[in-house]
Amino acid sequence: MLILCNESTGRVDAIRDASGQLARALAAEGAVAIVCMRPDGGRWPEWPRRRRWLRRRRAGSQPWDVILLQYNPFLYGRYGFAPWLVWRLALLHLRRHRPRIALMVHEPYVPMRGWRWTLMGLWQRFQLALLRMSSDVVFASIEAWTQRLDRKSPSRPTAHLPVGSNLPDRRCQREEARRLLGAGDADLVVATLSSGHPSHDLALIAAALRALAERGRECVFLVLGDGARLPLGLPRGVRVERPGGLPSEELAARLAAADIFMAPLIDGISTRRTTAMAALQHGLAVVATDGPLTDRLFHGFPNAVGLVPAGHPARFAAEVVRLADQPGERASLARAGERLYHSELDWPVAARRLLGSCRGKR
Repeated sequence: MLILCNESTGRVDAIRDASGQLARALAAEGAVAIVCMRPDGGRWPEWPRRRRWLRRRRAGSQPWDVILLQYNPFLYGRYGFAPWLVWRLALLHLRRHRPRIALMVHEPYVPMRGWRWTLMGLWQRFQLALLRMSSDVVFASIEAWTQRLDRKSPSRPTAHLPVGSNLPDRRCQREEARRLLGAGDADLVVATLSSGHPSHDLALIAAALRALAERGRECVFLVLGDGARLPLGLPRGVRVERPGGLPSEELAARLAAADIFMAPLIDGISTRRTTAMAALQHGLAVVATDGPLTDRLFHGFPNAVGLVPAGHPARFAAEVVRLADQPGERASLARAGERLYHSELDWPVAARRLLGSCRGKR
């Protein structure tokens, strides 16, 4: 399997990192998987050109059976405008001898709000429709988009493929990480992980920290992620630790030090949010918003994540305080979340699902 993605040099890119994680999981399942990165503004060096493809066939070497295109419109063009990608995939699709084409939709298009986003949204919808027509099988990172794409014509096999954590598992370093933070066994550490994207509702974080302070609970607020923003009006008694950009191993160790992870996403927790997946992977008690894009999976495991309706700061704060005051409940939620991650969301699960869906004739 050849996994195509954008290199995104010098930028945080969860899709690029996820491509490497997926390739390693596929290799563990016995598949040959290579990630091919396209330099910004350049070409994929491993794109299956016709002459190279036929030469490999005649030489008896094994060409790629499947090409997986990692897709978010903004990866391949300014404002998500990438007509060259539509053209190249269409030409590949029309070949008589070609690999099976799989399209992984991490984000389909922007919502149509305001004239600028409406223009972008119209093109991005048309672009995705053309890419889908040139694909043999389609995957989407969340259930809502999977169902939406599955209803489109012409019919294409469509499956939900969650995106797991991009961090290594560093649960074994929890005690050492807490010691470096100066946090004892009885101290409370609450954490967030983001790149500063506006999809995080900082008002919910501020409400939770104020509620903890009002109850006299001193805590360490661990603000993880390169570019992560602080909420306004932090109360006294909250010690902020904001390490900035870190290597993945150190970032994972810092995350493992937390007791409660806050995921205040404006559209709700979903299986495309690699930051929330990292928290579940590390066995943290996760308090998250329940929004329009939240997968049914999280409702099917009601004791794995503390779900609160999006846009309700008081209820979000109350759930954080409840878990802070009840260590037993916090530990139970953390264990259930960890089981959910390893049974439904981890990379080996995604690799097996991907291989199963990609088998078959074109």
